[in-house]
Amino acid sequence: MTSAELERFLTKHVGENRPAALDGAVVTFERNVTEGMSRHSALVHALPMVFREAVAGCYPAREAFDRVRGAFEASFAGSEPSGPGVARRRSRPASGEVRRTAEWAAAQAMLADVGETLERLGRPDKGSPDEQLEVAVGKELIRLKASREARARLRAEGRTPLVWAEDIRAVLARGIEPVQYAIEDLAPVGSNVLLVAEAKAGKTTLVMNLVAAIVQGQKFLGRYAIDHLPEGSSITYSNFELSENMAANWLGAMLTGDPTDDLHALHVDQWKGSSLNLPDGEVEDELVGQLTLRRSSVWVIDPYSAAIDHDENSNTETGAWVNAIDRIARRADLRLVVIAAHSGVAAKDGGDLRVRGATRLDGW
Repeated sequence: MTSAELERFLTKHVGENRPAALDGAVVTFERNVTEGMSRHSALVHALPMVFREAVAGCYPAREAFDRVRGAFEASFAGSEPSGPGVARRRSRPASGEVRRTAEWAAAQAMLADVGETLERLGRPDKGSPDEQLEVAVGKELIRLKASREARARLRAEGRTPLVWAEDIRAVLARGIEPVQYAIEDLAPVGSNVLLVAEAKAGKTTLVMNLVAAIVQGQKFLGRYAIDHLPEGSSITYSNFELSENMAANWLGAMLTGDPTDDLHALHVDQWKGSSLNLPDGEVEDELVGQLTLRRSSVWVIDPYSAAIDHDENSNTETGAWVNAIDRIARRADLRLVVIAAHSGVAAKDGGDLRVRGATRLDGW
């Protein structure tokens, strides 16, 4: 709770149904200090209690705040206990100590159940309808603010600093290399490939043909040359759909050449039933580490729908997921990322072929 919100809290709660109850709360604070409790601990105990009772309409919140603050400050004026084994206590309050504690205590009081507070004081009712409404509104506001803050922190976890470029003329003056293609005419180095097709249309077969062509240094579909992949690099194929036996059999039927002639190694991760929980930072770091260790230049994810654990219709969650994939590709120095995905229902009815779910994936 902010200082301004505390002021509104103190101004709003002005009920006086049980004003004498405040005397008991102040006496409890003084007794706790006298019996050896630290002043701060006694303050942390007292303020939430008086604010809960103020919310329940027992006495004005501002009066309760002033009384407890006065008792807290007065506790520093008395003589200190002394003797062997008695710790020396501070002689003055910390700057802003009461105010900060009050902000915390007021937030706690807004979450408290008015009925329980009144029952503890011997009043079974839960306050007037207006009082109940204010408490409910306060709780909902805190919940919504917590949700908003959680989303902001989650976005911040996946945020990377922006890199600002120099004048393009300066870049061009140094000379630039022509665009290089990992798959001739189809996929430039550093690009993403989203392969979209209807269910059971042969996406996995096509992806495996691509993988086999890269491993063996052959043309993809007998037509498109594979080039500009680092010598000795590997392909990581994350299989989220086929059984391990079926994936091995299908790939074995395509890898027909002599293994000693292979240009690239192939790692097939059998992850059916698992998912890539992105943008979780630990998962992202693990993937970057393993891809780097394998010296992978190509990463294939098949299929998208089985690889995710978020709502595929959410543009926000899908955006966060593909942004994480892009960060992984950049950090692991991948030359190509391929994702196989199912098309939507419209494609079956003669409509445009587009990925099922969030449109954010279409733009990846």
